[in-house]
Amino acid sequence: MELLIALPIIAIVVAAASGALIQVIQSTATSAHMVALRQVQTAGYWVSKDGLQAQSITTGPGVGFPLTLNWTDWNDEFHHVVYSLENMPSGTLKQLQRQESVNGTLVATTMVGQYIDAASCAPGNKTLAYNETLTFTVTAKVPGARGPQTERRTYEIKPRPEPRPD
Repeated sequence: MELLIALPIIAIVVAAASGALIQVIQSTATSAHMVALRQVQTAGYWVSKDGLQAQSITTGPGVGFPLTLNWTDWNDEFHHVVYSLENMPSGTLKQLQRQESVNGTLVATTMVGQYIDAASCAPGNKTLAYNETLTFTVTAKVPGARGPQTERRTYEIKPRPEPRPD
C-alpha cells in the first residue's frame, strides 16, 4: 500500500523537476538570443547616431574599418569619431570600439558592441560624399545552452551635407 502512494508522489516530483530544468535551459537560450539582439542594436544605434551628425565619413580598407566620422557641431567644436574592431580575449569574436576626440582631445573610448562575429561598412576604403549612403552590417554570435545565438542587422546612413558658407 505504501508503494502505491509513494510512486505517484515520486512521479509528480520528477515531473516538476523536469519541467523546471527544461524552463531553465530554454531561458538560457532566450537570454543568449536577447544578448545578441542587444549587441547589434547598440552597435547600430551608435554608428547611426554618429553617422547622422557626420559631415564626412571615411571607411577603411577591406570590411570598412576603421570607420572615421567627422563633424563640427553648433558650438564650433570639431568631433572626430573612429570605430574599430578589436579582438575579444575569448578568441575569434570581436568587439566594436568607439573613440571620440573633440577639438583634438580624446574624450571617450567606449565599447559599443561585443560578441561581434562580423561587421562591415560599404563602400569600403572610401570617403563618402554627402549624397552617398553608408551601409553598416553587424552580426553578433553569443554562446548559449543550445548552441550559439546569432543576430544580424543592416543599417543605412547618409552623412549630412556640409554647411553652406555664410
